[in-house]
Formats: sequence, structure tokens, C-alpha cells
Amino acid sequence: MNLRELARELRFIGALLDERDATYVWDGRFRFDLADGWYLVVSADFPGRLRLDACHHSGRSGSLWCIAADRSRLRDLVLAAKNEAVALVA
Repeated sequence: MNLRELARELRFIGALLDERDATYVWDGRFRFDLADGWYLVVSADFPGRLRLDACHHSGRSGSLWCIAADRSRLRDLVLAAKNEAVALVA
């Protein structure tokens, strides 16, 4: 996955989360805030594949992968992470 493709996927994720910006964390990972203390870290794990880590404060609570071109699965994973984080802080 090249930088242009990654940027396109990050914009897609940002639109799903209603977030304009992602924070660059380190080593090619980008962070989106989900809910109080919860965030989603996105990285290009393998060519054409994205890794999504659901994190709470400084710890990772789960990881999922998807093919970057599979927008339906990517949407489902991102929205599920957001919904779960919102439910956990309610």
C-alpha cells in the first residue's frame, strides 16, 4: 500500500467517524479518537491490508485486519469499534 492509498483510506475512516484529522502516532500508525479514553489506531500492516487496533488509554484491547479495498468490511469494523467504545463509556 502506497502513501496515496493509505491517505485515501484514512480520509474514508475519518469521514465515518466524523473526524477531520488523525494524529500520527509513530511507525506509520494513525490515531482517531472514539470516545473518552478510547481510540482507534490504523496502520498499513501488509501491502493492501489495514490493521485496526482498538485502544483504551495506553493499552490495546483488540486488533482486526481487513483488505483496504473492502470498504464494506472496513466501514463495519470502524463503526463497530466506535459503537462499542461509546457504549463502554456510557
